[in-house]
Amino acid sequence: MVRDPVERLLSGFKYFKRYHKKFGDHPAGFHTFATTSMNAFNDCLSRRELNTQPYDALVATDFCFYAVQKGRWAPATRLMIGYYGSILSWYLRCFSRENFHIIHIEDYMKNPRQVLEDTFKFLEIGAIASESDWKQLLGDSKIRNKNSNAGSGYVMNAKTRENLKIFYKSSNERAAKLASDLAFLY
Repeated sequence: MVRDPVERLLSGFKYFKRYHKKFGDHPAGFHTFATTSMNAFNDCLSRRELNTQPYDALVATDFCFYAVQKGRWAPATRLMIGYYGSILSWYLRCFSRENFHIIHIEDYMKNPRQVLEDTFKFLEIGAIASESDWKQLLGDSKIRNKNSNAGSGYVMNAKTRENLKIFYKSSNERAAKLASDLAFLY
């Protein structure tokens, strides 16, 4: 399940309280957190030059994606969870596209029953027939929507959002191409 990587990063920042201790629990703190994360990733990219070949941006991006996960550029770890272009690239090296059923959380929030029906069909498992089973599976939509980020405190400032959109743009485009799914163009 994927979601807009900018919103995913904000949600992760709000959820993990350890970031509040270091950066503060407010829009300016999130801006500092996001900027620090982008700088760490870009630092990795600037150090990743292929001396014997022309610079290959995709190889460097993938390297830094995994270097970040291993801790050398730890500030960027949360940032990379939404870097779907690299994630899909690595999975598609091992598995064919037909083995993936990508769900966008925005679609699930709008119509969870349809998304689940499509998932059951993809998995080739039986459909849920009774309404009582659907109610048990989906629960109360009022509770589900209450727990979303919609009313969870503050919103990020416009400059932070713009910077993150620019940061994720190439990854989103790469994911859209790899998955043949324009919904990645957040």
